[in-house]
Amino acid sequence: MIGSDRAIMSNTGENLESENAQQWQINQITGDPRKFSEYVLVPSHQSGKDKIFLGLLGYHPRNLDDAQALLEIYLTQAQDYIVGEHDRHGQRFTIIVEIRGKTLLTDWILDNQGTLKLATPFSGFANGDNPS
Repeated sequence: MIGSDRAIMSNTGENLESENAQQWQINQITGDPRKFSEYVLVPSHQSGKDKIFLGLLGYHPRNLDDAQALLEIYLTQAQDYIVGEHDRHGQRFTIIVEIRGKTLLTDWILDNQGTLKLATPFSGFANGDNPS
């Protein structure tokens, strides 16, 4: 899954793969619980991601407690990440998060002020996991 053009980094900016890769300074890790309550926990959402969080993982629709609990899990597990593309918004990363026995790919962005922020709570399954 990790190509030679990507590096695995820790949230302290420590390079875990190659001594030649760029290092990033992360001052804060954050996210918005609405990424859950108004997106993946919305039944019949056009993205279809509700099927993962409501069906497969068993969270409750539009539930603010579930949204906050999910965000805390994500923030706690934002440890090691795969470096993605850099664009006008900042440096992108993919972080693998484990929830209820499933490993999910999640997308994050590091801005110029050193804030790593959750961008997408689910962009696929890691390690061959699948929705069944």
